[in-house]
Amino acid sequence: MGTLTELTQSLQRCTAQPGFFDRFYARLFELAPALRPMFDLVDMETQQAMIHKGITAFLVTASGARKESEFLSSVRASHGSQGLGLGPRDYAHWVNALLDTISVCDPLYSPQLGLQWRQVLEGGIRTLDRD
Repeated sequence: MGTLTELTQSLQRCTAQPGFFDRFYARLFELAPALRPMFDLVDMETQQAMIHKGITAFLVTASGARKESEFLSSVRASHGSQGLGLGPRDYAHWVNALLDTISVCDPLYSPQLGLQWRQVLEGGIRTLDRD
């Protein structure tokens, strides 16, 4: 089975767990409390759908898609220096919080799967962290 298939299945197992995204945001705010106020007025249900879409876009990008998705372009614009002003440290917290959450929520999680996730997520973040 290919890496991207494994990661897609892992994501499906995680999102099947009730509260997966709530757990992710709780962990993110533990790692980076300064990010919490950015979400005070955000509809978290919509936000959770967006993060799911973003993770999926990272998987598609990792599959070798030559063109960056319009969605990732809009996220880069809204999260970069002209938007929310997020930087490498913020993105590192995001990756670590997601990996921590996946490790708890995916019953088939392994260190190897975690490494595969890290590679894909950090690759996706590199597409966002260019201005």
